[in-house]
Amino acid sequence: MPIPIPMDMPKVVNAEVVIDGRADEAAWSQATEMTGFITHRPKPGLTPVGDTRVLLMCTDEALYVHFQANDPNAGGLRYGLGRRDSRRSDDQVGMLLDPLGTGERAVLFIANPLGVQLDGTLVRGEDSELVPWRGGWSSWDARWTSTAVITKDGYAVEFEIPWSSIRHPEQLDQVKMLFFRRSASSREMSTWPALDPAKQGVLTQAVHMGGPGLLPKNKALSVQPELTVTHSDQGATDDRLGIAGVAPGLTMKYAPTPELQVLATFNPDFSQVESDETKIDVNQRYTLRYEEKRPFFLEGQEWFSHPMNDLTYTRTMVTPLYGLRATSENGPVAMAVVHVLDRQPSASVSEGGGWTSDDLEGRSAMTTVARLRWSIAKDNMVGLIVSDRNILGSDMSHHLIGIDGRYALGDAINIEATILGSTTRGADQDEVFSPASVLRAKASARHIKTMVEAKYISAGFRAENGFVPISDAIALGNETELFVFPNWKPIPRIFMTPTRGTLTWQQDGALRDYQYRPGVGFWTKGGALLMVDADVKGESFADQWFDTVSGSVMGGGTWTQWLRTWVRAGAGEGVLYDLENPGTGFKQQLYLDLSLQPFPMLRFGPSIGWERFSQGDRLVHEGEVLRVKLEIFATPTLWNRWIYDNNSFQDSESIESLLAWEHTPGRAVYLGGRTGVNRGTKDLPSPTKGEREWTLFAKMSWVFDG
Repeated sequence: MPIPIPMDMPKVVNAEVVIDGRADEAAWSQATEMTGFITHRPKPGLTPVGDTRVLLMCTDEALYVHFQANDPNAGGLRYGLGRRDSRRSDDQVGMLLDPLGTGERAVLFIANPLGVQLDGTLVRGEDSELVPWRGGWSSWDARWTSTAVITKDGYAVEFEIPWSSIRHPEQLDQVKMLFFRRSASSREMSTWPALDPAKQGVLTQAVHMGGPGLLPKNKALSVQPELTVTHSDQGATDDRLGIAGVAPGLTMKYAPTPELQVLATFNPDFSQVESDETKIDVNQRYTLRYEEKRPFFLEGQEWFSHPMNDLTYTRTMVTPLYGLRATSENGPVAMAVVHVLDRQPSASVSEGGGWTSDDLEGRSAMTTVARLRWSIAKDNMVGLIVSDRNILGSDMSHHLIGIDGRYALGDAINIEATILGSTTRGADQDEVFSPASVLRAKASARHIKTMVEAKYISAGFRAENGFVPISDAIALGNETELFVFPNWKPIPRIFMTPTRGTLTWQQDGALRDYQYRPGVGFWTKGGALLMVDADVKGESFADQWFDTVSGSVMGGGTWTQWLRTWVRAGAGEGVLYDLENPGTGFKQQLYLDLSLQPFPMLRFGPSIGWERFSQGDRLVHEGEVLRVKLEIFATPTLWNRWIYDNNSFQDSESIESLLAWEHTPGRAVYLGGRTGVNRGTKDLPSPTKGEREWTLFAKMSWVFDG
């Protein structure tokens, strides 16, 4: 139904609200009500199966939202207890909030039917999807409250979001909002206001709402001390400043205005609460990329989004002695800076050469990345990025600078472009200025999405603070996806990618590689997803040319309250990336991920990846990586986790356990340990000579506002 726009966000004085999932206090009678959600997926423009009602109001201190999510099949809801950001496949309700109203960046607040929170950020240019596992989603943890109740008609969720948890103008007269709901059993996503698939992106389609006006100033300073005690089979660790394994750390946040935030950390414990999931690292042409999980680097990470993907990759900053971050959002102009003194910098990832682990052994790096984005008019933007890395005590240095922009040709088409240049010195690099550029056009309609891209990366271009492994490349690419919405209820959405591929040349005109990956897939009414792809490739490696053909199938779904599966399998020709004896062979792969949750407080999650590569009768390699995870939750904030990892490629295995109390972000206590052994193989010798390792640790941190 049509909704008058803009709408007001009622500001309630002396509101007495208890966050219990029930909007039964008198203050809620003054709230603005939103109904009439419209489906976005799987088929856009329909009335959802279940009704959703949203109530919205605010005070000087906080924003209050209440969702009533009705479902005719309330017994089929999918939910469970879990850590923050972990319940991405559940039923959920949420909101998008753009405090500046520019359509460039928004924060997301989401909760499942038990009140388990997901929060993150979405940035323009990477906002093609409104789901927390695709597009420009970036993890971000804020302090807010959510409580949910299961009702006979579905479930209800209540949010309290302090204004102090959001960077916003001091005079908040207008914001942009969008509300959404996801049904896990049917994969139905519905929104208010309705999303038009013929328009580019989600952020520009949020609705304007009148804000609360002048807000009181927040406390400018917060201090987060932390203490970590670590002991291992090697004794006290020395990667951080401390005595006998006892290492203090300190993080301070200073926000003199709502638009400006400065974050400083000294001797931080950047060990991850959970180790990286083991990946198959055999016969890989390029270095594997891992997700960033450290809170210091996640804050403001979305602003570093760039047309040159992964131009900033903070996992290159391994063990900082100190770090500084600053973010300023002043009207249409946003600036972000990160500066780190890294005691264990990572090696270069470029195939064109660079700094090796031996070059960096025992050295520290001074790293700085700065980003500016200026929103212009309706959906246009210009940006600047500067990135530097200097290896202390050596002549190795790296400097990068670039400008970029986005121009909208109406609601359905936009163009992105960037021009970059870098200079790198040391390790056989002569500090010659080396350019790179990207030109990309995107277009959307109800039944089609297409992207055309041209990319140039010179042989000497490096992104030492990023993840750009390719060099000496001139590439043309296109990806076109077609959507069909049959009237046959069992399959509401079919998608096809008739053109998805790239052609790449070297600067001297020689063909470097090509790839063509057509595919087709569909969703079922019950929420299952199935995709089939072909992969036709040709590439130059070790001065030889190889053509290969393979195929893959993937699919899965949330089948019941307690069972979710995901399977990916592939087979066909593959290249053996051996510089001494390259060739082709037959490659088979399988990845299986299960989630078993017979009770909301108990989750068992095995996953396995298997790969086999052969050349005729000769077996080159075969093995698997296995992870088994058991999680037990007393509450969403008090939990215990066990993880068993096994990697047959390295003949290694490990067990880790963690008991955690996560009160709110930054206020937590952890007790954990890990033991493992890497026996090694003939091709991959053990770095520890097959000896068992173990580590025990305890960590406590707290936040004091002042």
